[in-house]
Amino acid sequence: KRNQRLGSAIARKNDWQIKQIAAMNQGDGSASRALMRFLANKTEGVWLTVRKSNLQARRFYEKHGFTEVSPISWSDGNLPGVVYYREGKGSANFAKE
Repeated sequence: KRNQRLGSAIARKNDWQIKQIAAMNQGDGSASRALMRFLANKTEGVWLTVRKSNLQARRFYEKHGFTEVSPISWSDGNLPGVVYYREGKGSANFAKE
């Protein structure tokens, strides 16, 4: 692994990146339980990206301790998004340019 740019932030090589959290039934707590189990023993930082317009997902991640750290976009800049970060138990602050 190597460092990876996420918007203007840089995830370090040992950090984790969540690609997707999906629940069969939104609102039943299963996504929260899965995320908390995943985060429980992470000592490095955890990153994720989400569409800027997905306010429900953004509230969910913020409720679980993630902080918005950078804008990002996809589709040649036509699809705006947000980068979120949560420190692990032993992680240092992330790099930002």
